[in-house]
Amino acid sequence: MTLALVVNTTSVEPAVAKDLIALVREYAPSAQIVETQQVGEFRRFVSNVTAKGIRRVVVAGGDGSMRMAANALAGTGVEIGLLPFGTSNDFARSVALPTDPQAAVRVALGSATVSIDVGMIQCRDEGFRAIKRRFSNVAEAGPGCDESVSPGVRGHSLAQWISRRARSVFRVRKSRLARIRLWIDGQDLGIAPTAKLIIGNGRYALGDLGPLPQARLNDGFLDVIRVHDVGLIESLRHDAGVHRLPLDHPGIDRWQARRIEVTSDDPVPIAADGEAIGWLPASFEVEPASLRLVVPEVVLPRAA
Repeated sequence: MTLALVVNTTSVEPAVAKDLIALVREYAPSAQIVETQQVGEFRRFVSNVTAKGIRRVVVAGGDGSMRMAANALAGTGVEIGLLPFGTSNDFARSVALPTDPQAAVRVALGSATVSIDVGMIQCRDEGFRAIKRRFSNVAEAGPGCDESVSPGVRGHSLAQWISRRARSVFRVRKSRLARIRLWIDGQDLGIAPTAKLIIGNGRYALGDLGPLPQARLNDGFLDVIRVHDVGLIESLRHDAGVHRLPLDHPGIDRWQARRIEVTSDDPVPIAADGEAIGWLPASFEVEPASLRLVVPEVVLPRAA
């Protein structure tokens, strides 16, 4: 099989990148190696992979790198192997990908693949231009989503991350909650004050917090959580990843859907896989089984 390794050097330290390249060359001497720092560079490379006969692209990076791969390769039949070297590696946790370099390379070059869903967002960017973006793990709408980690930023400390989340929560508490109108598969659920809307494809988000325990990457649905005003201390603990809001919490609504439409008269930012992308109004739609992912042996349950 002809394959390529793409190393996102904004996520992978130089010494680690060097070791990864050496490992891949050991197992696959003919692999094409590409190091990239910019989204544009990544897109330019993957736009030509099928013409070059490349059938598998192995990406070294985090959730943002996986999002770029999903945007470029969903629907093409090209397989994606992920070497998880991001900050929290939330997507990788959903498919039990190892973070040890040697183990990760063995999986990424292995033979076990599955078809997974991705999410498609249609919204407006900062210039109010209509855009479409895919996400592999989770999308969010609400205060603080415009403070998500930007491409090319490395080395955020735990203290910086918690500080950013705390500012988000205090912003929600200081001002009134955004009044968001929600449609689930065409059903108008009306307008409700909303602290955060989470739309998940994968199970994990916000580091150690797993707010989507029913989510599956291959079930043909997106999991939706609408968080109301749940209290200051509880919100801080929830956003810091040290406390799970129970499934029956009165401040949480939950659905599964194939299409979600969201509007608001308030300015509400959107993030996808940890990166700010735009603003409401927006639609979120599942693209079932549109991406081939290399995984460890038998990690995804069969969809019901």
